[in-house]
Amino acid sequence: MKLPSQILTLRDSYVSVRPLWSMPAGPEADERARHWTVGFAKQSVFSFPELNFGSKRADPGRPISKDSIAQEQPDGKLFSWDLLSGAGSGSPTLVLNPESSNITGQIFVPVEALNVIGNSPSPPNPPSPSPNNERDYPGDEFGTIIGDILFEDYLVARQDPNSGMGVWFLRTVYDYLTGMSLDESIKKHRKEWRKILGLID
Repeated sequence: MKLPSQILTLRDSYVSVRPLWSMPAGPEADERARHWTVGFAKQSVFSFPELNFGSKRADPGRPISKDSIAQEQPDGKLFSWDLLSGAGSGSPTLVLNPESSNITGQIFVPVEALNVIGNSPSPPNPPSPSPNNERDYPGDEFGTIIGDILFEDYLVARQDPNSGMGVWFLRTVYDYLTGMSLDESIKKHRKEWRKILGLID
């Protein structure tokens, strides 16, 4: 069974925002691949919740897969699709048209719905600005969106998480709370931190 066409198209959009990488093989490369793959699973749930995609692990003692997404079927069967070839090599490639594997007996891992590509989501019912142009607390999912992008860029730059991330997080949240859309604020400050990280000129 091929990966559903809408998920395959979604993957192409995801890759345009989160391109593949090249780094030395090892635990960091494994974690980089896992972060990328789980991010795509989150995007799949956000874009097509009715398809019931998520992550998987081989057994309770194993980590979440670093290269495949899974789909739990109504009849209880579990299928997975490999997205990456050579995920732990440090220089993975895309599996162009993944075929499913029946992995019934392994563990399906649900993931939160999260829009991690292109346009960041607005809340279902955006709060109206108060008279002083400040907004109410937007919800925990906004923090996850910003944090996910920050961690992604620090991983790409091969920088350990550090206290400087708090500065970028605070600036992004502040501009959102004082009137910018979340997408505008992320785009503004992401350019700044990516320049500091050496990811752009």
